[in-house]
Amino acid sequence: MLFRVAASENAKPHTVLLNWNPPAAKPDSTVAAYNVYRTDPDGTYTQIAAGVPGTSYIDGDVKRGKTYHYFVRAVDTAGNVGPLSNPASAVIP
Repeated sequence: MLFRVAASENAKPHTVLLNWNPPAAKPDSTVAAYNVYRTDPDGTYTQIAAGVPGTSYIDGDVKRGKTYHYFVRAVDTAGNVGPLSNPASAVIP
């Protein structure tokens, strides 16, 4: 279930708008929600949102002058979590 996610500075200062396309449909699997992750400064990633019902998310917990990297994982109706999406980055001016 690889899919692409994109990040951009949102219209509001100090927020990041994430948008993604749903993964390709698979037989016997329906996407129910998405989990959103952000990379920490030490390179590990932390889940910042769970059960996001749509294909966008706004991260309002960002700081000026920092770069953030994001990943998304699809969760199907059985609770199975898919692989990480491609990374998306945002620089907060």
